Amino acid sequence: MMDQTPIPDPEALRLEAQAWVVRFRSGIATSADTAELLQWRARSPEHARALAEAIAVRRLIAAASGESDVPVLSGMAGSASSRSRTGVGRTALGRRAFLGGAVAASAASLLMTRPPFELWSSLSELRADYRTGVGERRTIALANGATVELNTRTSASLLPSRETIGLDLISGEVAIDATHASQPVAIHTPAGTARGQGGRFAVRLEAALSCVTCLAGVVDIENAWGGREKASAGYQLRYTDRNFHAATRVDLGRAEAWRRGLLMFVDEPLSRVVEEVNRYRPGRIVVVDDHLGHVLINAVFQLDRINTVVAQIRDVSNAHVTSLPGGIVLLS
Repeated sequence: MMDQTPIPDPEALRLEAQAWVVRFRSGIATSADTAELLQWRARSPEHARALAEAIAVRRLIAAASGESDVPVLSGMAGSASSRSRTGVGRTALGRRAFLGGAVAASAASLLMTRPPFELWSSLSELRADYRTGVGERRTIALANGATVELNTRTSASLLPSRETIGLDLISGEVAIDATHASQPVAIHTPAGTARGQGGRFAVRLEAALSCVTCLAGVVDIENAWGGREKASAGYQLRYTDRNFHAATRVDLGRAEAWRRGLLMFVDEPLSRVVEEVNRYRPGRIVVVDDHLGHVLINAVFQLDRINTVVAQIRDVSNAHVTSLPGGIVLLS
């Protein structure tokens, strides 16, 4: 008879393991929590592996910041390997330690440049001239009479020049009001540059894409390979460093809703809704069921009441909600 034991979902296990690490790092874990964690770890080799990986990531962060380790977690990172008492064994261990240190240093560098799940800021974000945290918005007055509003989890650095006032958008989204600007405002991203004067536009980073929405006037866009396009009011254009996607008409009310403290969705897949909501709340919401992720959602969320979003999503999608420590929520 075949084994009918379900295979644990790797993504869900990673998130649960990270939630355990967050709980024990917080200092509020009890002896009962320790016993429960031991039981969770013993459920399967996949559970044990997920916990070991989560602890390894936390150790790299702790080492980089000079924090101390958590003894309980140290004992759960994995089974201890046998140590040889011979000279050859010590030499082999030394080589492994050297290689392990090199791998750890490389991993630490990667973790700081591309943090998993965006759980912490990258080095580029930490060095930015302007930053906003989770749920925070900030308006900056530029020297040429324009203003730039930073959306949540946004970082940017000033790049002034004689011809333009420029910003290097490192992460997130900005809205530019250049209605009374004395010179063009240029927003630089890895994909290229968007310039505008005498109008309003927004620029957002979406993985390898840059997304420009023209709110008023005209925006000139040049990608990294020298291709050029224009976007007029009411149109949105996505592009990479090499290619432009076709411009699409957008509802400007919805496009600017975040500036009014709202998130608006009309016939959007739940997976897309959750992706956007995750930018505005601590922790992370994860859609575990792929079928559920395709359910279309119509909703308006208030950013100043973001803590009610999970309940609203549950009500409109009939999803089962599992809440974990660290603000992690599983939808199934």
